[in-house]
Amino acid sequence: MTYKVIRFHFRTPLHIGTVRQDYASSESTLHSDSLYSAILSAWAVLGLGVPKDLDKKSEKLGFTLSSLFPFYQPDTASSVTYFFPKPLGTMLPQSYAENKPFKKIQYLDYASFQEILKKGTGFRPNPDNIEGVFYFEKTADRMAFDTKKLQESEVFARNQVPRIPKREDKNKDENTQIYYIERVSFQGNSGLFCLIKFEDDIAKDKVESALDFLQDEGIGTDRHVGNGLFEWEMDEVKLSTEDSDYAVNLSLFCPENQIVLENMLQGDTPKYELLKRGGWITTEPYLTYRKKSIYMLREGGIFRTDENSKGKIVDLKPENTPKEINHPIYRVGKSLFIPIKID
Repeated sequence: MTYKVIRFHFRTPLHIGTVRQDYASSESTLHSDSLYSAILSAWAVLGLGVPKDLDKKSEKLGFTLSSLFPFYQPDTASSVTYFFPKPLGTMLPQSYAENKPFKKIQYLDYASFQEILKKGTGFRPNPDNIEGVFYFEKTADRMAFDTKKLQESEVFARNQVPRIPKREDKNKDENTQIYYIERVSFQGNSGLFCLIKFEDDIAKDKVESALDFLQDEGIGTDRHVGNGLFEWEMDEVKLSTEDSDYAVNLSLFCPENQIVLENMLQGDTPKYELLKRGGWITTEPYLTYRKKSIYMLREGGIFRTDENSKGKIVDLKPENTPKEINHPIYRVGKSLFIPIKID
């Protein structure tokens, strides 16, 4: 099956907040729920309309997208190497000595990911193809691929100016505080990409309008100082979609209900990891209010399903929110699933 691909070429460094909201460390990739939220916010600003009651019928959204994963492209004339998340439990070491480097693998190149989709646990990885968190076939055109040159991170010092009025007692004035922020930058023409599936042309036009708006607004944290600006382009990629009772999720996934989840976890084959999602409200001037938190199933899990798109949207608006915030705070757990053969 052919999927649309959106490639993000970042013009400025990027900071992606962690669950601890620790500025001194940044995630290396952007999860699907954050990109969904950015697109919905852009729709609201542009007047394109956010469908009502999304938390009751997620199909109203009109599209399903994956999380953002790294791609490697040293320059505009070079071919693109896409990296996908490692499906859990499919890359098994042949000896105890191989266990540690295999555990570090987070991303597989397109060819290896395709092979796993076709063979599942029958895939036999080569330890020589491991470079840090990346696994890729070292063909002639990739021997010069240096994973450290795909993306680099650097910690910068910033100052926080007190927002309280100056006190009469000068000895009690709040001092300017220094904090540190880690920013990720991508080398050459590399960047992040996601897969996206549109249900109609209307949704496609609205998403493209949102991306045109966001590329100058930025994504991630600290956008007000120019972080996360990008240029985007759309491409296509083919992935194996042979009939199977199992699928791997490429987005954060929030099941519709407990019964659905129990059916997807039948037997010993399904595997998953949990990730807590939450954060702060981004509506001025209520930035000190926390949203509700929710656990989602992390990318790369294996579930019993033959559907290509599943999941629900939840409203994380806290109970004690001021009445001035009269809109829902959506967290999208709608995930893209790719069939995978399991032996």
